[in-house]
Amino acid sequence: MSKKIIFLDFDGVLNSSLDWGRTTKNPNKKGLTGILWDAEDIDTQFVKRLNKIIRETGAEIAYSTSWRLYRNLEQLTGILECRGLKGTAIGLTPDLSQQGEIWFGSDRADEVKKWLDSCEDEVYSFVILDDGWEEGFIKQFGDNFILMEKSAGLQKHHVKKAIKILGKKDELREVQKEGVDV
Repeated sequence: MSKKIIFLDFDGVLNSSLDWGRTTKNPNKKGLTGILWDAEDIDTQFVKRLNKIIRETGAEIAYSTSWRLYRNLEQLTGILECRGLKGTAIGLTPDLSQQGEIWFGSDRADEVKKWLDSCEDEVYSFVILDDGWEEGFIKQFGDNFILMEKSAGLQKHHVKKAIKILGKKDELREVQKEGVDV
């Protein structure tokens, strides 16, 4: 079965750098930035925009966020469901870095490529929503990458572009009905 995938970063996509660190209730939780962020650090408006992409395309999520280094698939999905997610997450991109900290290791684009190469299902289309790593993403994936501004997060024009890249929900159904190998 063919799939449509959203490779999803959290910071700078589902929240804004203008709010980083302001909402976290427990500064004793440690993560990549010194604080392990939680559900209250995800902006519900951005999740609504993500839901629109999912609803209109039928896409599923693979987490590429650095949050995946400290939480599993179920925990990450629980955080987003708490903030209104209406979609399905199917995986985490692998951590290819040597230190376990993304910025000391591989380019995040390499991790997305590894996930795509090892996916058991055919991937019909995909989009990468991220606020960084643009050189690697553009080099490897070109137009499948949508760069967010850290200070703005997922905006309406990003949603339109993601839907265009992924294709409407019915497009994949029609191709599969026709028996075209995708």
